[in-house]
Amino acid sequence: MSGVYTVGPVASTTSYELSCENAEASVQERVTVTVVSKVLRWRPPSRNVDGSLLTDLAGYVIYWGVESFNYTDSHRLESPNATQWLVDAPPGSYYIAMTAFDSEGNESAFSNEILKVIP
Repeated sequence: MSGVYTVGPVASTTSYELSCENAEASVQERVTVTVVSKVLRWRPPSRNVDGSLLTDLAGYVIYWGVESFNYTDSHRLESPNATQWLVDAPPGSYYIAMTAFDSEGNESAFSNEILKVIP
């Protein structure tokens, strides 16, 4: 038995129950489609580490690598208004952390690290 069932765009992880039958046999299977995105999103900081208002944010540096806390690649975003980035890496699992920098080029400490799977 074989067949095709088409659905529209899938925006979140979704499970489907599929069944096929003919005069001789029938089969049912459950399939889960997992949606993975290459987009990294964040909320911009509003305060400095000392609690004062952040007024001179100039951009971000995104760091990634295949081992935890061993970042082998980076990308600099020269925009304080950026809140997302399409990850520029081949498919795989990556540990990612970010920093922010100010108008004088001072760079913050690393953010918390995340593990992201790139399809």
